[in-house]
Amino acid sequence: EIGVLGVGSVGTIATLKAASSTAATPVGTTVSGSSMRYSSANSTGDGTAPSGTWRCMGYAASRQTATTYMRIS
Repeated sequence: EIGVLGVGSVGTIATLKAASSTAATPVGTTVSGSSMRYSSANSTGDGTAPSGTWRCMGYAASRQTATTYMRIS
């Protein structure tokens, strides 16, 4: 049986955006969850910061751009 991963667990993916002004985030960049916020695809977020370290799996042109991240630690 395959275990179920909880929200924000290592190996999960999420749509996130930067919490404050930042430069572009290209594919492969790693970021601290504390500097990110959960977001919808249209870049609206609830203000909750995930824990851990996340790898950008897409491209975020600015802090207002949400994209897919994967938790790596």
